[in-house]
Amino acid sequence: MTEAGQDLPNGAPGPAIRVVALGLLWHRDRLLVAPVLDRENHLVGLRPPGGAVAFGEMAAEAVIREFQEELGVVVHATGTPLCLENLFQMDGKAGHEIVLVFDLEWGPGALAILDREDLVLRESWDRVLPAFWRDAGVLIDGRLVQLDTTSRVFRAPASEEVARFVGVETMVEC
Repeated sequence: MTEAGQDLPNGAPGPAIRVVALGLLWHRDRLLVAPVLDRENHLVGLRPPGGAVAFGEMAAEAVIREFQEELGVVVHATGTPLCLENLFQMDGKAGHEIVLVFDLEWGPGALAILDREDLVLRESWDRVLPAFWRDAGVLIDGRLVQLDTTSRVFRAPASEEVARFVGVETMVEC
């Protein structure tokens, strides 16, 4: 279906919904995050590391693979993931994601990244981004609208704008 809800002329479906697995890795009450950049390398937000779930791959396997590929660390996904639905605009195009967010535990060797200031995340298309430990926060249109613990961001959003942004009204248990 296209954005207007119609199939394309050749019968192929329109834009696809992307399934993404992200991992919450904590150190001293700070979350590991990396920047989200638009096509012109402007900062549009921060998010935990992770990436697309490949066809036939379980989401927990995808987040473990992404941490190994992008950061070179072994992690373990724990518990039931939080499910979010994300409708967004990026570089003038509409996007639609189903996001599975996993709590992670450290695996063997992962402790080596704890206090490093020069952490980098290596994406599959040869882009290198900084990764860093941050308090949980919400950036909307380049504005920091809430900086708090993750629990408070999701359970007590500072405004309706934050609640919509983090998807509180669309959260379900998977």
